[in-house]
Amino acid sequence: SAASDVYKRQITEFKVTLNHKYPVAEDFEKIYDYIYSLLVNANVKKDPEILNQALDEIRGMRDTWKEVMNRTRGMNQ
Repeated sequence: SAASDVYKRQITEFKVTLNHKYPVAEDFEKIYDYIYSLLVNANVKKDPEILNQALDEIRGMRDTWKEVMNRTRGMNQ
C-alpha cells in the first residue's frame, strides 16, 4: 500500500542516519529491521493487523523520543 511504502522509506531513512560510532545504534537498527519486516509482511499479506502492529511500534518509539526530549529540556533549564 502507499502508506506502507511511506513508512518503509522513513524507516530506511532512520537506518541510514544511524551513527554506528555508538553501540546503541545496533539496537536501533534491529528495531528498525523488525518494523520494516512488519511493513513488508503487512503489504504482502494485505493484512491491516500487521500494519497496525508496525504503527504501534513506530508510535511507541515516537512517544519515547518525546519523553526523552521533554526530560532533557527540563534538565537544561
